[in-house]
Amino acid sequence: MFYLKACVFVLSVGFVWSEETANSTLPQSANNRIVGGLPVQQRSLFAFQVSLRFDRFPVCGGSIIDHRHVLTAAHCVTDLRGRVLSPNRFQAVVGDLRTDIVSPTTVVAQVTNIFVHEQYNPQTVVSDVAVLRVENMTFNTNINPQLLPANNTNCTVSGWGVTSNEGIPSPLLLYVGVPFLTNEVCQNAFAADFRPGSMICAGYEGRDSCAGDSGGPLVCHGTQVGIVSWGIGCGHANFPGVYASVPNYRQWIEAQQQRSASSNIVAHSLLIMFNQISFYRRKFSSAVSSISCQAIPTEDTKDGTDELVDGSSRIIGGILVANRSQFPYQVSLFLDNAPICSASIIDHRNLLTAAHCVTDRDGKSLALSRFKAVIGGLVIDGNEPDFSSTTKEIRFIIVHENFNPMNRMNNLAILRIDALTFNVNISSVIIARNSPPLQTPCFVAGWGATSYGGIPSRLLRFATVPLVPQATCRQHFGSLILPSMVCAGSQATDACMGDEGTALVCNGQQFGILSWGLGCGDATLPSIYTNIPHFFTWIQVNQESGSNILGSNQHVIGLQI
Repeated sequence: MFYLKACVFVLSVGFVWSEETANSTLPQSANNRIVGGLPVQQRSLFAFQVSLRFDRFPVCGGSIIDHRHVLTAAHCVTDLRGRVLSPNRFQAVVGDLRTDIVSPTTVVAQVTNIFVHEQYNPQTVVSDVAVLRVENMTFNTNINPQLLPANNTNCTVSGWGVTSNEGIPSPLLLYVGVPFLTNEVCQNAFAADFRPGSMICAGYEGRDSCAGDSGGPLVCHGTQVGIVSWGIGCGHANFPGVYASVPNYRQWIEAQQQRSASSNIVAHSLLIMFNQISFYRRKFSSAVSSISCQAIPTEDTKDGTDELVDGSSRIIGGILVANRSQFPYQVSLFLDNAPICSASIIDHRNLLTAAHCVTDRDGKSLALSRFKAVIGGLVIDGNEPDFSSTTKEIRFIIVHENFNPMNRMNNLAILRIDALTFNVNISSVIIARNSPPLQTPCFVAGWGATSYGGIPSRLLRFATVPLVPQATCRQHFGSLILPSMVCAGSQATDACMGDEGTALVCNGQQFGILSWGLGCGDATLPSIYTNIPHFFTWIQVNQESGSNILGSNQHVIGLQI
């Protein structure tokens, strides 16, 4: 699996969630860590090190290059489509060894401008470089710039990430010595994903950077030669860490340092988690990003805030649905005439889906006029659903009142539509009141790609997925797995991004709503679903609230129960 090396997670794993963290969203980065590292005893030895914060939470590393500028990875300050996030949500924290306390030496510099390399590609992670303009920093022994760059053999990478694949982020700044590797070694490891010139690699088994250390500096002989970018796993014997090559971008970096403070190129945008879950993404799939881009239009909304909801998902290891009557409850949810999620029919007037499919990054419902539900067909093709399908406008949206877009807590929504006429191809699914036994065979269906990195399928597919015990799921994701979530999927069969909102059906009853996951069809990481029995009463109450709720409203907060 391919992940960006960003920290926090969700949105980054290993991060300990609290009520405070629950009210935030994160950029494309996720959990980083220094593998095989040692604590830094003297801050002056790493005076250039920056902890990049997003809404006050550490998401990436960076390096000071002068009084007003910080160097980091482009994926740390952009969403999954490569769009720059608002600078006022970022701060550069310098001068201290710890991230869990504020000491007299800590300096917080607000980011005022973000300059992302014009050739940055979130799919291939080429040109993964960004310069941040910050409030003026006063240099001292603990706050100093990093030199750019020299040739390299003995190198060091530093950061506050976790110290193992299953660990939690370190509050102490860590560093590790890593060997600089030849392009030939890197190409043998990553093939076409490694781009000589724009990328370099370093590290070996037991010594590496990882997700969350994204944007941090690779320093060789006292000068910065790389920016932590991506990799496969952490400290893996066969896969070193990949870095953006600073020498290759030196002229560009210096040009950004000279730019006027008024030349802000920021565009507001939404995150997916997690996509956003974003989580552990030491290496987030380029395929996921590309599919998301195809599915989501780029126009700004009327209020000037750019929005993004999760894009195309796929059914991994799936089989074509031969007869639509096999999945009569299946709905394809469109945004601006592009399929973005799935939903399920729960009665003549109501659809059930994931809240993040119909909300922006702040959890606010998007405009009703942008959505439509395509029901009853096997084929979807952009603006040309098949002749047997029915299209319904969304009359209003009921989002769970406690939905948290950052950690996908309470990730469900009910969509009200005009009454459906049921037939053999269009009918409702039963909502599960109780959890099925773990051995119960379950199914997911959708129109996503059929392989990790593939293109979306025009035809409806389904897959059988095994339920995964809650305890096993927590071993992988820790405290991110809440009682209101269930896990399912295996290496051979799985759902994936873009099929978010689809139904997990066990014994003919809907047990889950696809919410989030890391990669697709991973041998060790299942997908995460909203637990339907946990919300059974909420669904019933809001399903029946119908005409009593302000029907003219676009966004209705779910009735509390």
